Parts: sequence; C-alpha cells; structure tokens
Amino acid sequence: MNDILLDENDDLLFENGDLVMGPSEEQEIGLILRTNQGDWRTSPLTGFGVDRRTRNEVNRVDFEGELASQLRLDGFEDAQVRLSEQGELSVNARRHA
Repeated sequence: MNDILLDENDDLLFENGDLVMGPSEEQEIGLILRTNQGDWRTSPLTGFGVDRRTRNEVNRVDFEGELASQLRLDGFEDAQVRLSEQGELSVNARRHA
C-alpha cells in the first residue's frame, strides 16, 4: 500500500517541496509498535506500546501474540512476529491485496 511517508522523526517527508508517497507497510507497523492504545482518535484500540511493555521482563510468547493480534486488527494478514532472546524483533506481515 502506498501512503504519505514520514521521516525518522515521524514528521512528514518532503522532497523538492512535495510530500513523498511510497510503500508504507513498514512505516505502519512501526507506528503500531510505538504508539499506545488511545493515541489514535479514530481507532482507540490501535497501538501496541512497546516502550511500556519493555520496562519490565517480557514474556516473549505474549509479546509476539499481542503484537501479531494488533497487526491483524489493523488489516495485516499472516502477521509473523518473532522476538529473540537477545531482544531483536522481526515482523513479517502484509496487507490484503
């Protein structure tokens, strides 16, 4: 899916004075990962809140399952989430065509 892209600070990305459009799935996954439920006015149940969840010891199975569930609720299918013992996160998900 193409959408307006954001820069590394989550600000609108401009090129030659124009908004930049492009594939946005990775960006959308990152936003879901970083935001909390209640942050999205039009979708208050969207948001995983990774900062809040990683303040204490993390149950990897719960973490993976809950993030995959959030992605599916946002329209991603086949959401595969893996959190390694070293804390490295891998997400493979795609939207319906």
